[in-house]
Amino acid sequence: MAPSFLGTGTSGSSQKGTTMSMGNRSGEFLAVAWDPSSPSTLFLPPKGASTFPTFLADDGVGCNAEETTALLRLLDARQEIVRESTYPIRKLSKRYRLALRDCLSEWEDRLQQQETNAKKSSCEQEETSLEQLKLTYAVTQLVEVYVLPVSTGSLYTMREEDVRQQPGAATADTVRYLRLHHMTGPYAVDGVPEDEITAMLNAPQPEYFRAPSYSDDDADGFLFWDLVKRLVLRGCLEEAWAVLGRHSAVRNCTDPSSSEDDFLDDSAAFGMLRALLLSAPLPGGRNDNEDSCLASEDEDFEKDEHDLDEVLLEGVAPSTYQLWDIATSHDSKDDYPAVFQPSAASAVYKTWQRAVSEAVRGPMLAGVLRRIPLLKSCVFTILLGQFQDVVFDSWPEALCAELLYVRPLIRMGDVSVRAARTMSDFGHPPQPSSEGDSTFEEIVLNVMRGNAGSAVMALHKFGGGSGAALPAAMVALLCNLLNDADLIPSDKKLDIQVELLIFASQSILSSLSSTHADVGVQLATQLLIPHATPRGNARITATLAEHLEHHYPCSDVEATALLQLCEDLVRKGSRVVLDACLSLCMARHEHYASDDTPGGAIFWLLRGIECQSKMPVNTGVGTTSSCDRKLHIMCASAAQRLLRSMVEQSSKVTQHVEVAHEIVKSIKEDETMAGKCGNITEVRLLNHVVNIAMSLAGENAIEASRNIVCCLEDFMDEEDNGVVKTLASRGLYKDLMILAYSILDSEQVDSEQDDDYKCAFSVFGIHTLMARLSEMELDGTFGAGTSNGSEEHTMNTAELTCTESMLRLALCKGLMRAFVCENESKTNALLEQKKALHHRPQSMGIGGGSGKIEQETMELMLGLSM
Repeated sequence: MAPSFLGTGTSGSSQKGTTMSMGNRSGEFLAVAWDPSSPSTLFLPPKGASTFPTFLADDGVGCNAEETTALLRLLDARQEIVRESTYPIRKLSKRYRLALRDCLSEWEDRLQQQETNAKKSSCEQEETSLEQLKLTYAVTQLVEVYVLPVSTGSLYTMREEDVRQQPGAATADTVRYLRLHHMTGPYAVDGVPEDEITAMLNAPQPEYFRAPSYSDDDADGFLFWDLVKRLVLRGCLEEAWAVLGRHSAVRNCTDPSSSEDDFLDDSAAFGMLRALLLSAPLPGGRNDNEDSCLASEDEDFEKDEHDLDEVLLEGVAPSTYQLWDIATSHDSKDDYPAVFQPSAASAVYKTWQRAVSEAVRGPMLAGVLRRIPLLKSCVFTILLGQFQDVVFDSWPEALCAELLYVRPLIRMGDVSVRAARTMSDFGHPPQPSSEGDSTFEEIVLNVMRGNAGSAVMALHKFGGGSGAALPAAMVALLCNLLNDADLIPSDKKLDIQVELLIFASQSILSSLSSTHADVGVQLATQLLIPHATPRGNARITATLAEHLEHHYPCSDVEATALLQLCEDLVRKGSRVVLDACLSLCMARHEHYASDDTPGGAIFWLLRGIECQSKMPVNTGVGTTSSCDRKLHIMCASAAQRLLRSMVEQSSKVTQHVEVAHEIVKSIKEDETMAGKCGNITEVRLLNHVVNIAMSLAGENAIEASRNIVCCLEDFMDEEDNGVVKTLASRGLYKDLMILAYSILDSEQVDSEQDDDYKCAFSVFGIHTLMARLSEMELDGTFGAGTSNGSEEHTMNTAELTCTESMLRLALCKGLMRAFVCENESKTNALLEQKKALHHRPQSMGIGGGSGKIEQETMELMLGLSM
């Protein structure tokens, strides 16, 4: 829940101005706040004011389903990959981007479906957040290309620094980045609606289609050739051939009704054009299907194997474009360059470009180029890198074409230089704006130069510092990657990684507080857990503990999941995390206790004790926790209530028996803690009290008396330094003695009527009861007695009553019956033994043993009778 405050909100919080009533019907104030400048001062509304302005601090900016799913995938990916001190950093970065990409796609689909029904302001706000997340996605991919290390692995001999210095090492990924994030879709021309392009492609002669968007009188066919030129400039040659294939001249060559002789030359020419386009070994490929560079991580991705096995151009296989790729192989467990071969890529590329040049000058294409002159200016001049007459729409398009057709072998360090030059040509000088904030172009250049700090600042600017959960988490996770790669210098005064992690966790909590608080706490915990080691940063550990201690889990599944996340930290000796786990257990205990479910309440106390037991012995942490103490109190209270209800013969006896029995059963059936907690004094006491109640209900006086004696007899507690004590406390002596008196009195009445001596208590049991009675007299339980027959103090005024003299007399008579019963049982045993010896075969010394047995029997009988 977001607390109400008066004052200044924290960074990242959404300050929502509201008006709150000053008081309720009872006159109590509904909103107060501490003065941050003076903790001892409390803000109160002014007298006479009916309303006053407030705002909710730390309520976040919300988190939709797509963002929540992406957060879960981000943290699951990190937990899956980061298992050792060294891990494939680029692989983890790709998993992060895959989650972002799917989030953006699902978010856009939902907005398109709701655009007609949703409020305009709501859609605009979501579209703004969506655009910022797209920028985060773009910067993350650029960081992956230019900043994150390329782990070469053991299967590749080239070292990382050698890979980065090779010509063309970043060309393919840069081209893909520009096409994906800075350029429109492949079938798009600036200023032309999508329906016009569709109509043009479906026209019988698209090369003569007149687009309504073109105002020139001689604009027939401009849209067709503009689309072809845009596709070729961005390297989408497969799509360019698909568009050229709709040209009427190409279709006539493939029309069965046409004369083969008439179009024989054209068929060969278009066949050569097709071979040149579909065999081009361009960095980044001939289409934009893999521009996200996530094919190795996306299980749903189906690679286009179209004509990859068919060699269309001699010396240039269709799959040779992969020689430019620095990518993770599907079968690789590391980030080593599985395909990149700069020398081979350069040789194949030069062979292809030489074939293009010869084809343009050769006779095969002469007739087609003469009849279709735009084919040369829109296709071949671009393929040859001749851009003198080409008008680019933007600097990304110009840079992309330059990397594809002019400088494919450019070194990684020189890409930023060419990018800066291209930006300047298009009016984007690479320098900060007048306000001091870096433009996106400046951010791109800094990242291309390998500036890791600029990337973190950019992500913080593009939503990471707004309090939104997903952007803030991405900033923190990217900073972790850079920190693990030793790309961010450490600062003892300010640890940027710690600051971003804490801010991200707070953003997650606040953004999900009003919708899915349980998910928010779990995500924040997953985010901080890897950095909350006992020897790690104390602030992160304290923040994690604070999040957990302030959370009230709403289900057992949620609490169990949080405990499992924190188990490793508890085993490593983190006391603050242990306290947070105990807080979670106590929260679930209170839930079941308030719901009158003692079994569930005991279960969570046992879970807390189990957490305490996982702490290392040498941490200086005591063995007794709050859950342990609560278990002692709960068992002792249950035993006291049950005894009192039995003494008072209350109607709640059955209810108290059920509660106590459920507590005992829950402890006994717990597989983990039954052995340890079953020996706790209060647990043993409650078990005996339950047995007393069950035995009395079943009229089993012997079993009831045995359990009463067990509660009152002395024993040595080895876990308490060998202290001699009783299971029952002094406060329970009275009720136990009354129950014992009721048994003794009933037996005395039966003995007088039947003239048969019976005693449920043994001699030892009577002695134990007498010892407890003496202690009660000494500590003044009954008050000071008098010897002149004055009024005696009664122990109970309920249905079961007795006085000191009545109890003493009952104990004496019970001792007498106990002696008689014990003598009789021993005599019977000896007689049985004598009878057994009498039937034995006699040997030497016949009759010698029987006289001795009779003598021992007589001594025992005389001794017990005295």
